[in-house]
Amino acid sequence: MIDAQLKQLLEKAVSAFRAGQVDDADTIIKSILDHEPNHGHALNLLSAIRILQNQFQQALELSARAVNLAPQDPVIQIGRSDILFIDLQFEASLAAAEAALAIDQNIGPGQFNRAKALLYLFRFSAARSAFDQALSIAPSLDLMVKKYLVLLAGEEGRYETAKKLADKLAAEHPNDNETALARSRYALYT
Repeated sequence: MIDAQLKQLLEKAVSAFRAGQVDDADTIIKSILDHEPNHGHALNLLSAIRILQNQFQQALELSARAVNLAPQDPVIQIGRSDILFIDLQFEASLAAAEAALAIDQNIGPGQFNRAKALLYLFRFSAARSAFDQALSIAPSLDLMVKKYLVLLAGEEGRYETAKKLADKLAAEHPNDNETALARSRYALYT
């Protein structure tokens, strides 16, 4: 298979994954890896698929393999950061996010992953700064960043602020279940 065909298949797999067609994405990725077993982006996507299939150990192994093959690829580093975060390895997740940012400091998901890890490491002021940077780089992360800012305010013990942020977010996104949950959580504190 030539590089153009592999690229086209990878794009098709990413589209299927984003559309929630995980089995289709899995099948396409396997066909790529049959021809190119050391395709970093295919391994990275397969690791994300394995997370959704609750195969965490395999996801971690695939992600490590992808990073070993392409350590200077920020997308792969961000994928590694995601998986480590899900596995509650916050220090390692932070290191992977910072590796992505060392390659490209203007990559919003890298700052977002950095901020999440910092939050869970109880480094609140650094987390707030990283969330602000993520939002300035990638405004499309607005809803996700705001959800974490509600959590951050609550973790800091600023329950009134958390409630106000959650109320505002619920008004902006009335059909979002996570927002409704955050709103109800902080309503109990005020």
